[in-house]
Amino acid sequence: MESRIKLLSSSGSTQKKNASPMPYHIFLQSMLTDVLSDMEIKFLKSPYPRIRSCVSLATYLHHPIIASSPEYFLIGTHQMSSDTSPCFIPLSLMKFQCLEFKESCYCESIDAESQSIQTPCRFLTVHEFIPQPSSVHPKCRPLIGLLLGTDSMPQTKLPNYLYSIINSIEKKSYKFRRFLTLVSWFSQFGTDSQTPIDEILKCYSSKERGKLLKMLTESLAGYFPNLYLGQKLSVSLHQETPVSTGNQLNSPIFVYSPQEANSTTQTVLWQRRLSDLLKGQSTIILGSMDFTQRWSTNLSQLYFKHKLAPFILTPIYCQGGVVLPLLIENPNIELSAYEISLPLRWMHYRLLCGIEHNLSQKQKLIGLNPYILEYHRVGGTLTTYQIQVDPLILNQHENTTDEMLSSIVGFSFSNFNIERKWLVSLALTLAFWFHATTKNKINSVDDLRNSPIVLATVAIAVTNYFNVMESDEKTVEHYGVLIKFLQKKLSDRISSSSLSVDSSIVHHFTSIHTVYNYLRSLTYLIDELLPSDRKSNCLGFLPSWMFFPSGHLFHSLAIDIESLKPDDRYRLTLRYWLPRLYRIPKLNAEFAMKLQKLAEIYEHVIGIASEMIRLPVSAPNIVYQKVPTTIPVIDLLKNETHSNAPSSV
Repeated sequence: MESRIKLLSSSGSTQKKNASPMPYHIFLQSMLTDVLSDMEIKFLKSPYPRIRSCVSLATYLHHPIIASSPEYFLIGTHQMSSDTSPCFIPLSLMKFQCLEFKESCYCESIDAESQSIQTPCRFLTVHEFIPQPSSVHPKCRPLIGLLLGTDSMPQTKLPNYLYSIINSIEKKSYKFRRFLTLVSWFSQFGTDSQTPIDEILKCYSSKERGKLLKMLTESLAGYFPNLYLGQKLSVSLHQETPVSTGNQLNSPIFVYSPQEANSTTQTVLWQRRLSDLLKGQSTIILGSMDFTQRWSTNLSQLYFKHKLAPFILTPIYCQGGVVLPLLIENPNIELSAYEISLPLRWMHYRLLCGIEHNLSQKQKLIGLNPYILEYHRVGGTLTTYQIQVDPLILNQHENTTDEMLSSIVGFSFSNFNIERKWLVSLALTLAFWFHATTKNKINSVDDLRNSPIVLATVAIAVTNYFNVMESDEKTVEHYGVLIKFLQKKLSDRISSSSLSVDSSIVHHFTSIHTVYNYLRSLTYLIDELLPSDRKSNCLGFLPSWMFFPSGHLFHSLAIDIESLKPDDRYRLTLRYWLPRLYRIPKLNAEFAMKLQKLAEIYEHVIGIASEMIRLPVSAPNIVYQKVPTTIPVIDLLKNETHSNAPSSV
């Protein structure tokens, strides 16, 4: 967590003021999974370490492995598998250069008749060094990759006699000289990987060895496939009955130890775990916790299918809290986007804590110590939110999803039981956002009906629903034309030199989008915890990209509506902008009727939101503290290393 906060310093220093802060989609993972679901592509989100999940699933399914960040690369041939290939190159040493082969060439994948003989072929070649067969055993290769220095494993000390070898190699970068030395050194030990590790441990004091062993073991665990994980992930992915494979697939043990790694007891423990791991005698997954343990199948599927909002589990099941992703916001607006949606996350936390209490799994709640910690970044400031969370266990016979949500958002919506349930969800999102941003002001329903933010959101969401339902592939092009028209209209009204992004509008767009995603996630969660007859009867959710298809379009339209007189905004948006946002292939009676239906839905959403605002109900009092937090200053120039100096990947 400390390193994550420090990263904020370097990322913030590289952002220039007003450097294209255009509206953009948040929660890209949720949007991606929405698209995958629409395309009926199978996917899952693994609760286990991602590299080991990838390796284990691929091994179980006998598929090739494409990992996200391995520190070494195995080169296989037609006669050899990647497990037995004698050649390997660490990814950190691979430098690709595009070369042209100017003589005639032939590619089987290209039609020979369409391929001119004079056309040069292009090849990628590794030019840092050409791999030679190595006598390093495959089980030792991950160790060499890690000892070079990685994100998870800082560059380690080596026995003193190896540095003389490193320094004797000429005309190579330090990292490459280190690599050649490690390859030569490990080749002497064959399958014995414990001896070189013991030699490295001698380079550290007794107080430092525990921490080193812990880092090395946790990093190394990602390179060993686990058949149990592979089977469990495969079952979740395909939703099939697991194949009986006898007693060989033992459930992995998930370890969390709050004790200091350098204590004598912990050092011995980590040394034993590393030894067992290298021998293949342990299924321990280190540094992780199976938070889905003893969850119901439906609740687990909610996680696997990414129906829960991103980062919602992190502050509960991880130590140190969560640094929520940086959003484009206006620091002059009192409530940040994340603070507006805090009640929705708070209810997530209460329910998840209640689940673990009900399952007698309170030891999994390592983030509750004693508060949930969230870190919000707005501009150059970082604020820590200490949120008090009491476990909430639902009553299966009394509670309903709609009643629970109503008590959180502060509005009753049970009387809006209509066919298109997504209308109520959209209206509830807007009512919740509007109430949060204006709760200290005296507002009327007319203020909501005249809000350029509300009007732009509803107009785009409703018209995009119809555009998408009609499978019009030219919708994106249509929106692009509208954006250019709006930008020209704006430039004609004001000086082009003063054209810029209105961060307040981006702030509100981000806030509404955030509320919608957390509201959807919370509805799914409560629905899974209650019987079918007590699930939500009023709310239904469409993919978020359907309501928020274009931040550019929203920004331009909201600015245009804001330029109108308040009393004219609702009427002109309905009569002028709705017909233009809706892509009509041709003007005829059929599309005229559809446009009329679209206008009715637009009015209905605004009407529902207005009625909710008119009759609010009491909302809970959330106990939390906001603590200003200092972002560590990092001198990027000072941390730069030269090519001949030791460095990590």
